[in-house]
Amino acid sequence: MDTPSRRRLLATAGLGLGVGVAGCLSNGQTTKEPPGTEDVAPLERWVPATEDEAFYVQYTDLEAVRAHEDELASNAFEAVSSVPFEPAKSAVEDVAGESTSAYALEYRSERLEYAVVGGAFDPADVDGGSERGEFDDLVTTELEDSPFEVAVSTDAVVAANADAGSLDDVLATCVAEGERRVASDDAYETLLEHLAGEAVVIAAVDGTESSVVRGAGQAWTFDGSETTFTLTAVTDDEESIEPNLLAEDVEDVTGVADPSVETENEVTMAGTTVPTNEFEYVDLLAGGIPNDTEPDPMASVDFLVSETSVQIALLSLSAAEALEIRVDGETVETLTAAGQSAELEFEEGDSATIVLAAVTEEAELIVMEEDVEF
Repeated sequence: MDTPSRRRLLATAGLGLGVGVAGCLSNGQTTKEPPGTEDVAPLERWVPATEDEAFYVQYTDLEAVRAHEDELASNAFEAVSSVPFEPAKSAVEDVAGESTSAYALEYRSERLEYAVVGGAFDPADVDGGSERGEFDDLVTTELEDSPFEVAVSTDAVVAANADAGSLDDVLATCVAEGERRVASDDAYETLLEHLAGEAVVIAAVDGTESSVVRGAGQAWTFDGSETTFTLTAVTDDEESIEPNLLAEDVEDVTGVADPSVETENEVTMAGTTVPTNEFEYVDLLAGGIPNDTEPDPMASVDFLVSETSVQIALLSLSAAEALEIRVDGETVETLTAAGQSAELEFEEGDSATIVLAAVTEEAELIVMEEDVEF
């Protein structure tokens, strides 16, 4: 099954959701007080207000995914469980190791970019960590040759990209109980009412007044041998979009014709069920959806450096034709489908710059750039 080359609903409705897309707070703002951090669902806790920005967030219930490893195809399990994606994945593992985590969440907007891994951690184990007096049981550390600053608490590891915001901004909202988006944006609140609790949730919200679709989300629910895929759109009114547009997107993702469609007030949902062993990870919202243009190419990868080699596995492609692997500016391998991998061999004493680029005929996106030495 091919990744959809065009997102019908999202492209037609004009939902601008990429990093660099900013706007005004939607008309449905509320003034509810933010909840505390205890017993707050990750999709509420780790999404700050940033009320003038569009944002993208992905949540994966890793415990639910691991519970269905036997039913999932091996490449699908690898794709959906290898979160957070690079380069945040390496930043988290450099500090916390390859721990068995309960969930992973990734967030990006024009102002912030960070990843969160939830589980049980010991801040005292962090080498070179320093305490933040205003946050109980939390230490932070900076990584060499990395833009990420990492904070470790007893229940989460947060890796924030300093080139795209501040770790303090993330902590002030998500640890110190600052205002969260769910308390000030009814489009996001509505999305969570329909999507929260699912195994994998991807959501994007645009607060601009000109956007027809104010929020969109996709979710998978694993239930033994069956998996349910749901696509949800929140609009200003029920006449804003044609429900069949969601149905066509669902059919593209699952290959199932005539999925169910339901519209109630400003919410339209389409979904269907497929055998779990036919599940494929597709991110319809990655990279943002600029109005009247094709979405940016995106890819998720696994990148492993060993003694004299580098292993690269392609986990997923979105709106991209291939992943190009470049060594010192030269393309040495091209991967075109999820599950494919490549191994780059080096000799002791070698050094190189490896660039991974998701490409189409007309565009490319640098997924990661890594300097390696052997």
